[in-house]
Amino acid sequence: MNPKEVEAWFDEVSARRAQVSRRGEGPYDTEQAAAWMAEAESAVASAFPACHPVLAPFLAAKQRAVTIKLIHVGSPPHFESIVGAFEAARSVLKAGRAHGLVEGIQANTVGELLDQARFLSANRYLLAAAIIAGGALETHLLHLCQRYGIAGSGDGSISKYNGAIGAARNQGTVVYSANDGKSVEAWGGIRNEAAHTPASFSRTDREIELMIDGIRQFLTRNP
Repeated sequence: MNPKEVEAWFDEVSARRAQVSRRGEGPYDTEQAAAWMAEAESAVASAFPACHPVLAPFLAAKQRAVTIKLIHVGSPPHFESIVGAFEAARSVLKAGRAHGLVEGIQANTVGELLDQARFLSANRYLLAAAIIAGGALETHLLHLCQRYGIAGSGDGSISKYNGAIGAARNQGTVVYSANDGKSVEAWGGIRNEAAHTPASFSRTDREIELMIDGIRQFLTRNP
């Protein structure tokens, strides 16, 4: 599929979301919700490489479903989190056409991810910008853990990596300062809001800009 066809597919899936029925404030129709979510995930997985941060909310939703085994597919929080994740991916797709995202969304460096996030933020795709910037930060933290031989860094998150680095600092291995650690935790919180609760995400464009600039400065201080 060429970029125009992929974008049309995303638009069709987005439009079909309105056809998923719901009774008042109750759950969405189970079969309709499941079918829509499956197509939404298929579209995103087809358009973006597996390493792209925009896939994180889908993975988080699957993890919640595994952890909470009796989760109702049509429950509003679960379904709407997938809707938000899909719309974030659609925003990246639309805003990134000028950057050739469909033909090659591989970001070779953390800096390129931050450039994508800045572009999205400038065009008010704030949810997607926060997810991408958080993905850049998480990647860099993993590299720092690997470089300094910090244990427990194999399958983590921003908070886990930051915690492991903080523990190492207390033992005498200073990767970055405690103040930087506080900033990292705050940026991780914004990323988690965007990835896990997109329906209620309410950060301002200024907050996202400060997050992106802060992460970039953090990377410069702690290469």
